[in-house]
Amino acid sequence: MANAGVRLRSKEQQNRSSKSDRPIDEDDKKSQLERRQPGALGLGHLISIAALVYLILAFVSYNYYYIPRAKRANEDDVGTYSEGRARKHLEKLVAIGPRLAGTYNNEVVAFNYIMNELKMIQMSAKPHSEIEIDVQRPSGSFFLQFLGGFTHSYANITNIVARISPRRSHSKDNALLVNCHFDTVVDSPGASDDAVSCATMLELLRALAHADESRWPMLQHSVVFLFNGAEESVLPASHGFITQHKWKDTLRAFINLDAAGAGGRELVFQTGPENPWLIRNYMKHAPHPFASVVGQEIFETAIVPADTDFRIFRDYGKIPGLDLAYVTNGYVYHTRYDDTKAIPPGCMQRTGENVLGAMRGLVCTDELVNPGYSRHGKIVFTDVLGIFTLLYPERLGYILNYSISVIAVAIIIARYLPRLGGIDELNLYHLIFGMGAYLLSWLVGFITAPAIAYIIMSNGRPLSWYTHSVVIFPLYAIPTIFTTAAVHYYAKMKFCQPIISWQLQQAVADANVIIWSFVTIFLSNSGIASAFLSLTWPASFLLIDKFIWNGIFKRNYYHSQTAYLIVLLVSVLIPMTLNTYLIWAVFDFFMPILGRCGSVVPSEIVIAVITGSFTLLLVTSVVNVVYVAKSLKWPAIIFGISFLTCFFLVITGAIFPYSGPPNPHAQRLLYQHIHRKFHDRSGVVTDSDSGIILVPMDANGLRYLSEHDNYFKNATITTCKGANCGYPAFYPVRSLTGHVWYKEGSPPTFPKEIDLKLVKKDVTSSGRKQKFYFSIVDPPSQLRLYIDPANGTEIVAWSFTDGKPKPLWNGDHYTAFVWYTQGHPTQSWDFWIELNVNKGSFPNVQ
Repeated sequence: MANAGVRLRSKEQQNRSSKSDRPIDEDDKKSQLERRQPGALGLGHLISIAALVYLILAFVSYNYYYIPRAKRANEDDVGTYSEGRARKHLEKLVAIGPRLAGTYNNEVVAFNYIMNELKMIQMSAKPHSEIEIDVQRPSGSFFLQFLGGFTHSYANITNIVARISPRRSHSKDNALLVNCHFDTVVDSPGASDDAVSCATMLELLRALAHADESRWPMLQHSVVFLFNGAEESVLPASHGFITQHKWKDTLRAFINLDAAGAGGRELVFQTGPENPWLIRNYMKHAPHPFASVVGQEIFETAIVPADTDFRIFRDYGKIPGLDLAYVTNGYVYHTRYDDTKAIPPGCMQRTGENVLGAMRGLVCTDELVNPGYSRHGKIVFTDVLGIFTLLYPERLGYILNYSISVIAVAIIIARYLPRLGGIDELNLYHLIFGMGAYLLSWLVGFITAPAIAYIIMSNGRPLSWYTHSVVIFPLYAIPTIFTTAAVHYYAKMKFCQPIISWQLQQAVADANVIIWSFVTIFLSNSGIASAFLSLTWPASFLLIDKFIWNGIFKRNYYHSQTAYLIVLLVSVLIPMTLNTYLIWAVFDFFMPILGRCGSVVPSEIVIAVITGSFTLLLVTSVVNVVYVAKSLKWPAIIFGISFLTCFFLVITGAIFPYSGPPNPHAQRLLYQHIHRKFHDRSGVVTDSDSGIILVPMDANGLRYLSEHDNYFKNATITTCKGANCGYPAFYPVRSLTGHVWYKEGSPPTFPKEIDLKLVKKDVTSSGRKQKFYFSIVDPPSQLRLYIDPANGTEIVAWSFTDGKPKPLWNGDHYTAFVWYTQGHPTQSWDFWIELNVNKGSFPNVQ
């Protein structure tokens, strides 16, 4: 039997050998390969992919909005931070009402409350610490390159300063500054901006002053707490402090606390300049870190119409720091709705614990005194869903970006080089085809959302997503996914019939990795630290595909439906989760801003571009399932119905962009009651009028106001006449606004009229230069000065800043803008202006 068996096997081998010697035509090869391929992915497999995306969104949402439990006022020992105690300060400050710099509420009521609390903390401090309190009222001026650039002149601004130091020698030589501001904009109680930060700082000072002695020796240096009384007047108080205060030379670093939203988590959105030890210490000692270099690089582009005291400390104090701000619910920012209800329980606890941990980490390190090598260089940093942090030097980022990207490209190309073609093998032509298909799908997908946005704007229906943020997904994300997938589906049906779909999807997936590798190299070469986001895609490919699946299990995953689905889902899990987390933060921050960034900004196009770009970022690594899906009928139907329904509701105006309490998303307008007088060169009044100036801060203008309120129906668009086109703007936002509407009415009632007097005039012997001295007796706390030189005349010097002034361009001529802020009253505001009467640098001056 054994011999017969051997003879039988030998015969079978002979038969197989004879068959293999026969030529095999292309149809035979194709049928053999098709038999080795798994079946196409069905609807259940596509649902699995959608389920993963949903789980990622749910997981990201939970972690993004997670805040710790608030500690009650009587909970824990007195040396720790308690939101219960801090919230009492918040409620007292907000109850005062709006606190514009120079008003009674700000200069007296809020000032007295903070001073009384500081004195009580000072009296109850433990013996091992010393608390000093100082009040500063500086005067000065400076130029700020913000909103086109303007000059700020201030007088008697209020600063309250407290310093806590350990009772040891030289402990006051080096200090960490922590800053907040207790003033507000007009008509806002300013709970989040910035009473919550000042309340937090009062509790932080109390926690340090009352800490057990066993904790205090960890602190080697002083902490200076600055409660500044004029930030909303565009940063004069911080300028007065950092340039004039007696403790300014002891400051080595700072933490600035501010807000662009209300509640939620505070984001570290600026750090430096350089000094990576700062963010490294924050990431190490803050128990709930929320920080990303992505936010910093976005803010550095200056596309965000906002600024903080961080700029002043950095530019005028020459010290590095951290800029922290609330970014969630920016819809109530600078409105009457910014009250204590906008600060949910737990967010103050989170901020307090983070800042307390960061403070203790910074003042117990020798790097505060001498950072050494840590003084220079940049760092790539991000938190990962608030669970842990990732940070490494930028130079290491370059190495990682280049090496991983090059290795990924090399591995993929090596896979295709030996291939000579044929129906069962893929070669470089197929890889190049995959890259072309991907690039074309990116292009089509990228223009899809802006094209839809253009149609919506043309029909006068922008900002439908402003209140109903869920609209963004069916309106812009779904069409982007649909058109991107459609390109691949067309390529599959039109050009790829001879090639087996499972191997083709492999070529397309490899092409995607190559493209992301080149994107990473480009971003890294451009000095963009956020390149780590694009790096996650090729890095995941190397980790999952090469080293785990093909390296450990020695399998080609496209030979099994289940294996393919597992590898696909696992390989996109990490990059999709991390990118979704950071994208969520970008939307949370930018959507409210696009409702107040000015009418000249095409907000609908901007949100469409952002949505389309991020959608492409997330879906490009799963869109290759188009090549192996049995049918896309049901996904196409669902996507089509979702988009068309949403588009119909938007275009017909069924979705109203704004809402009131309890979840307010109000339209932003600058509303000013004015009285104007126009004079000729001899000082004679030639014209005067009174009424309401309306400046819409979004693309909808007065459309909805005029539809629902008869008062605004007769408002007219102003014509440009006089300095700043005759618009006595409270804020220098002319560059952000398009049309300015005017409605005539009765004049406002002023306590007194401004009395501008020419004190004297000096003229050189040649008459080319003339110097004018002006004075305003008993000036108001807020005043704006527009200087519009006559044709052929330029301002060559003035008393506000050194050097030639930098005026604003107002469409057809230059206008110098001076913002005057006064804290405590002064007898007069005195200044001089020197003019060159010859035709100078500004030939178009009117």
